[in-house]
Amino acid sequence: MIIVLGGMAGTLMGQYEPEEEKLPDARNTIGTNLTPALVYLLNAYPSVPRFTLQYKRQQRINRKLRISVNYEIRDRYDETLEEGNVVGVGDSIAVFDLDRAFNYIVDVRGGMEWFKPNRVFTMVYGVDLYAGYRRDYSGTDRVTLKLTDLGFIPHPDVPTASYEKAIEYGVAGFDFSIGSQFRASDKINFVIRWTPQFGYRSPIKEYYSDPALRTDPALGTIDLHLRLLELYVNYVF
Repeated sequence: MIIVLGGMAGTLMGQYEPEEEKLPDARNTIGTNLTPALVYLLNAYPSVPRFTLQYKRQQRINRKLRISVNYEIRDRYDETLEEGNVVGVGDSIAVFDLDRAFNYIVDVRGGMEWFKPNRVFTMVYGVDLYAGYRRDYSGTDRVTLKLTDLGFIPHPDVPTASYEKAIEYGVAGFDFSIGSQFRASDKINFVIRWTPQFGYRSPIKEYYSDPALRTDPALGTIDLHLRLLELYVNYVF
């Protein structure tokens, strides 16, 4: 009886054993970051969205080579009159400063990731080196409004004054990722991961619409960026 029960238990447990750990025939993976689209649909667009196209090639049973192209918006806004700063008030006039900014990064990353194979759920760990280009743009429009019977309108005798600056950088560094993968099928899997990064940016070009705005030259800066969790979908072929 004990032998029979033992044999049945062994058979049942065998159904939940991982598949034989060998290199699969389908070793290529392409994927993308779903986070910006998902959060946008929830009407809570992330302040630092990153759009990613990633390719992976499995080299060993528990390791993949990965490379990605990324476009990341670090900051973007364009103030309206309701959001602007009042910098002057006179006889039937008001002067507003309306700020705007658009800072972004384009980079290429290459590295490795490690995982346990043939699991529905598994932890995924990775590290990448990256290099790319960053542009920080900011500007201010000084708008003068005149009070009329119709309310405030742009002052016909005072043109809008615009001030702009842009700094371009070369960037390089590394990141590491910690995440969890869910295998929905042999072809589709989802990964939710946290990817902090550490790098350095070095200025390569500066532009100022008014040279008086350039009080100090741009300097190289260490860049430590702790990202939020991101959701990726991957196709295996």
